[in-house]
Amino acid sequence: MKISYNWLKKYINIDIKIKNISDVLINMGFLVKNIKKNLIDIEIPTNRPDAISYYGLARDLYAFFKFKNYKKISLNNPKVYQYNNNESLKKNNFQISIDPTIQCIRYSYLIIFNTKIELSPIWLQNILKSIGIKSINNIIDITNFIMYELGQPIQILNIDQIKGKKLFIKSTNNQIIQKKIAINKKYIIISDLEKPLSIINNQSINETINKNILLLCINFPLYNIKKIDLHHFIPTTHAQYFLERNTDPNNTLLALSRFIFLLQKISKKHINFSNIIDNYLKPIYPIQITIRYNKVINVIGKTISKKLIKKIILLLVIKIVEENEQSLTVLIPIYRIDLKREIDLIEEIIRIYGINKITKKYNKFQIYQPTYYKTTIIENIKYLVTNQLINYGFQEVINLPMINDKNKEIIDFNFFMKIESIHVKNPINKHYDSMRTNLFFGMINNFKSNFHSTDNDIKFFELGKIFYDKNNHFCEKNYLGLSILESQNNNYSIEYRFFYLKGILEKIFQRLGIHNYTQNISHHPLLYNSILMIYKKNKLAEIGIYKNNIKGRHVVYAEIDWEYFISIVKNKTITFYKHSKYPLSKRDLSILVDKKILFETIYQTLKKQQYKLKLIKDIQILDLYEGKNLPISKKSYHIRFLFKSDKETLTNSIINNVIDNIIILLKNNLGADIRGKI
Repeated sequence: MKISYNWLKKYINIDIKIKNISDVLINMGFLVKNIKKNLIDIEIPTNRPDAISYYGLARDLYAFFKFKNYKKISLNNPKVYQYNNNESLKKNNFQISIDPTIQCIRYSYLIIFNTKIELSPIWLQNILKSIGIKSINNIIDITNFIMYELGQPIQILNIDQIKGKKLFIKSTNNQIIQKKIAINKKYIIISDLEKPLSIINNQSINETINKNILLLCINFPLYNIKKIDLHHFIPTTHAQYFLERNTDPNNTLLALSRFIFLLQKISKKHINFSNIIDNYLKPIYPIQITIRYNKVINVIGKTISKKLIKKIILLLVIKIVEENEQSLTVLIPIYRIDLKREIDLIEEIIRIYGINKITKKYNKFQIYQPTYYKTTIIENIKYLVTNQLINYGFQEVINLPMINDKNKEIIDFNFFMKIESIHVKNPINKHYDSMRTNLFFGMINNFKSNFHSTDNDIKFFELGKIFYDKNNHFCEKNYLGLSILESQNNNYSIEYRFFYLKGILEKIFQRLGIHNYTQNISHHPLLYNSILMIYKKNKLAEIGIYKNNIKGRHVVYAEIDWEYFISIVKNKTITFYKHSKYPLSKRDLSILVDKKILFETIYQTLKKQQYKLKLIKDIQILDLYEGKNLPISKKSYHIRFLFKSDKETLTNSIINNVIDNIIILLKNNLGADIRGKI
């Protein structure tokens, strides 16, 4: 929310720089994003709807500065029209019926007759322009002004369009409104006796409309607003921000009286209007809280006088109904929905008193023995894997589970996997309205954000949930995603990084006792040269190279089905053997095979002859080459074999004998040509 400092000072008179105001707001618990010219970009906590308006924020600042004894400070209440009991008003003969399922708290309305639609005065145009709101006309501009001033939107209806002098406010599905717009979600609409009415917003009110208008202020409970889409109910593009918060139900009357005052001020003539019809359907009453002085001192860790505590309470417009030597019983204003317990009031006292004024009571702190925490098998496995990745130079990322599923790559991925995204009703950001179906897309965004952070490879991992709809069944699964963005200053090929990451997967599996897995070619929609790792006929992991790139840099991505991985590992019994005292030996082979032959085929061919090759402890692929100086139908593998015996030091003759057997197997079974051996 952008706050104009000049506008804010209309309600609180204080001679202080905007930077200092920003610092005070931060100390009071508000997040200030930045200061630009005369604007403060501030984020209001969701539990503080009383502070989303200019007057509400000024009221909070006034309590702070008054407590600090700032001189010549005052709080200016917005002026409203004062009704005279002897005043002759036109009768408000409209009726409004509210659907009980909406659970409306309060609604108030009045009629203004013979309204002149015209341009707003310059001062009003400028004040709205300062926060990025375009001036439309006097009526719309006043409603926008009041909405930001008091936090209460005002709905405007052209009463000459209403049939039967009766309105119905209801939630509905599958309705048709003006211009044949189909509503296929749950909305709040306003209808007359015949049809749903087009909601008049700040684009449709103009000088050609009739001059008799109805002003409606309505207050809903927060939990109900969150489940109903208000897209066709809001009077302006900014109003939903206010409607979706628990605003003060007393503001419905205040906003209407304020509207009349401002319209008369602008028009400089008498306005013909009706009496206000007010319906408080579900009254909300102030709650009582008892706050103990000794509890305040124990929580804060510092003695604060009773006088100061009472001063803060009263400055926050909290009424004291009873007091004694030990405590105060207070009445909380209904607009302070965040104050429900004694501890909430203590936090308010700290906020106004100043948390920076609270120092530690003792020079020495007592360190308590932490309570013994018994970890589970799953937590131990997670600890082992994540620490192994960190040791390999990976950094953990945690991404929000919300995505924009209009992205073509996401659409292609979902189509290939035969799944659908799960859409979220009333998302905070309309562009991110779906749950993620893959961890990969979040990591791509991470790489884009960290592209210039280093000249080295960037390595990320994330352990998180994915969500999808398959055959009308909602699914939620855990995956471990691993990815590497290649550096521009490194001569290693992307294939090298592919095998590097594949080696890391194999090391993880080896460490936790997963050995008998196979590898098959996969056809991933986003990856090429992709491989599936299969364990007992189920997918355990998948790895490949991203088909696109990030500013010319390639990405290798792998993912492990974490839940399946856990189910395998937690039932494994790991046996530790004495480490062999004899040295490890290695030999490399460079072979030429048909392009269709995968390394997995080579690996499985050798594995089947394990009884002949039992001295081999590991087989690694170091390089894959296709292209220049090779036949078109051939490719070259550079393979490393690791040898070790538990009984003796292996001589060259023993190792060479095994290598000769390997060569015979590769030639006879795969038609391989030996290019060289080391």
